[in-house]
Amino acid sequence: MNKELKVKIYCYIIAVVIAGLMVWGMIARYDFATLSWADRYRYLSDAFTIPGLLYLMIYALIWASSMGALDGIGYLLKNTVAALIPGMRAKKPASYFEYMEKRKEKRKPINRFRFLLLVGGICLIVAIVFIFLFYQVYQ
Repeated sequence: MNKELKVKIYCYIIAVVIAGLMVWGMIARYDFATLSWADRYRYLSDAFTIPGLLYLMIYALIWASSMGALDGIGYLLKNTVAALIPGMRAKKPASYFEYMEKRKEKRKPINRFRFLLLVGGICLIVAIVFIFLFYQVYQ
């Protein structure tokens, strides 16, 4: 097995384990043996929604950053910090155009983070199934 495939598998395993820990942390607070089926389904749907949305929102933030949506904020913060540090004021800051050209060269492909999209989507599908089951038994 090559190194790239191993890294992908490790990413998926770690993401699933973290999502599982989040789900377990959400449902561990309740005594499932004493709950009705409707409450069980409701708590399970809530528990799977949290990691699903979290992973999808992290992926959306990474996607927006890879498209350059946050480059202006980075330029502003870089120049603000340089203005506040006494030794950095003497150095002339790069123009916004130069900064953007450097950022385009350093930009990484988003393909490495597709595991967040997949694991988050699966968690949301499981949550939707539990919501469907909840409305089947809810009175």
